[in-house]
Amino acid sequence: MSTHPNGTTASQANAKILKIVHSNQTMANLALYAGILVIIAAAAFAFYLNVSTGKQSKATAPQATTLPNATTIATTTMLSSTTTILQNQTFTCESENSTLPIGGGNFSTGTFYGWAVSGTGFGNAPLNLSAANNDGHYYTDKWSNSNYPFAATTFSNNKPMAPGSISFSYIPTLPYLNFQIFSPASKELYIKVVPSRGHSSVYYYNTLNVTGNTTDEFEYASINMSALMCQKVTVEIVSNISPTVASSGIVLSNQNLFIAVTGFYQSASGYQTSGIQQNFS
Repeated sequence: MSTHPNGTTASQANAKILKIVHSNQTMANLALYAGILVIIAAAAFAFYLNVSTGKQSKATAPQATTLPNATTIATTTMLSSTTTILQNQTFTCESENSTLPIGGGNFSTGTFYGWAVSGTGFGNAPLNLSAANNDGHYYTDKWSNSNYPFAATTFSNNKPMAPGSISFSYIPTLPYLNFQIFSPASKELYIKVVPSRGHSSVYYYNTLNVTGNTTDEFEYASINMSALMCQKVTVEIVSNISPTVASSGIVLSNQNLFIAVTGFYQSASGYQTSGIQQNFS
């Protein structure tokens, strides 16, 4: 067995070295644990300050923007499935198309498909204009200037019918509702627009005010629906005319007070014959 110059044996020297190394590792571990405890304590203290003062971070919601051309913006709040942060999302219902059809708007099936019928004023079906012209079923002149073969009308068999109305509902996604109409000036003949929110509007027309239009001639009309976009709207065509009919069947009054419409569709632009809008004070 070898002896160290200071009088210790080799085994005793090795034991001292191992003891010193073990002591150093223990101190390093203690320092590491102490550092971790400091970090945890600091985080807990910061959380305590936030909770006690009510200072919590908030997500900033994006701002809704106003689109041109009277487009309606709707804002909805949705809850994400992966987080509890409320997210605001904006959307618009405006179509990118220049025109859109209205279901049943031109009566192409020869029926009132897509329409609600009230009363007997508009009969059981739209009028086939060509057949009516061939059979002499018009007031003074043949039906003309219609882009469609069928029209809804309160005129039938050479006499006005009883009061009644027809209506359809849709959600405007373009700013104009265009159509064709024949109507003399009367407070009892009109088109009524009924939105799901807000006030109703009534529109009167006098197509006989157009130069050269005697009777039975359709004109172009348009209603601005931009303020009603993205909500359900009901459009009613109304006749409150009750003609006086003699026992012989001859119409004694209001014979010429009838309305006829066809060709309803949505459009990005309005198109109306000048001078047909009628106002009653």
